[in-house]
Amino acid sequence: MKSMKFQWAAITMLTATVLPSTAMAETTPDRDDLRHFVLMARPDPAVWDGLVTDPQDPEAAARVFIEGIPGAKLVAYFIAAHEPLSISIVALPDTRDASALIYQRVATQLIEEIEIIEVLKGDEFVEVLEAARALRRSDSYSRREETDSADLSQE
Repeated sequence: MKSMKFQWAAITMLTATVLPSTAMAETTPDRDDLRHFVLMARPDPAVWDGLVTDPQDPEAAARVFIEGIPGAKLVAYFIAAHEPLSISIVALPDTRDASALIYQRVATQLIEEIEIIEVLKGDEFVEVLEAARALRRSDSYSRREETDSADLSQE
């Protein structure tokens, strides 16, 4: 189970800086087919030691790696201010690339913890909500709950 602190660090940073829908839309205007993911990684202490020994912007290395995946884009890259955590927004052609990315990064033994979460743009989320509404209409259990709720409100 992932630590709640790990997830909240990413969510807080994204909410404050990246998630306005215009940020993602402007970054990949010609690739509406790409899927967006938040990649949170806690690099091994040896990585941080190397950066302290020879300070450099880790975004450049992340960009080379991510954009080495055919069709992928590094949309945004951050280092958490108060804990050793890197947070990226990546656009990938499909979810298999996201899975492959996780296993490749773990195989390097340079990452202690990694999590990837697919995120949706507003219009994509509306499609999901419409599908959920359609499922609700066809789900007898949901209809029973709605009927039970209506019966309780009439009492």
